[in-house]
Amino acid sequence: MVGVATSLLGVGCASCGSVVLTSLIGFGSATTVLGVLPFRGQEFGFVGIAILLITIGFTFKKINQPFVCKVKKK
Repeated sequence: MVGVATSLLGVGCASCGSVVLTSLIGFGSATTVLGVLPFRGQEFGFVGIAILLITIGFTFKKINQPFVCKVKKK
């Protein structure tokens, strides 16, 4: 039974590392990084909203001034 429990912590190949341990380490480090930030992770939401607004602005610009060739009338 001890072998089964310890093998669960070592699932995966040697180059990839342990699936269970890397997910736990990733969760712990992400929590630590978010805890250190001044707004506790809300910065990522602000950056996402800013990127969304910039993208919408570029889209409106492309709609109003599309890149098309002018057709010469004969």
